[in-house]
Amino acid sequence: EAIMALRARQPGIPIVAVSGGDSRASFLALDSAGDLGATVLLAKPFLPDQLFEAVEQALKHPPSA
Repeated sequence: EAIMALRARQPGIPIVAVSGGDSRASFLALDSAGDLGATVLLAKPFLPDQLFEAVEQALKHPPSA
């Protein structure tokens, strides 16, 4: 819902989607986030450097509006 709302308001905004944990449902949610237009997908658990890298990647490659 959050991704759809963000895309409706600002289609070109970069979005980093983060999973809710290390489970099959979380990985399915990440797949759905990608289908809905998330710029970068990040599965938990992750290291701080991986989060920084994901944000940097999202900012370098925003979706076209």
